Amino acid sequence: MNLGLNTLAGGTSGLSLVRILGSLSRTMGIVKQIAPIYREIKPLLSKAPAFFQKLSSIKNTTYDMKNTGLELAKSFNDSVSSSQGYSNNGPIFFQ
Repeated sequence: MNLGLNTLAGGTSGLSLVRILGSLSRTMGIVKQIAPIYREIKPLLSKAPAFFQKLSSIKNTTYDMKNTGLELAKSFNDSVSSSQGYSNNGPIFFQ
């Protein structure tokens, strides 16, 4: 039974202490690279739900403002065209 205590001089099949230590060393290297990135991103991830809520409220507000602006422009155009008694064939810069 192979308990994983083989060394370099021993057999190459199964788990060996050298393989376990090598894998553990590579894993620790990856963790050392990822840990600072995680520390930088963690505040952003914790605030993400609030960000998306604000984004959706801005989208709804923008949509409402666009509709209100279109209604105001339409009512303004209707009042301007009804108050002027001439045809509008070109741009009018000064009145």
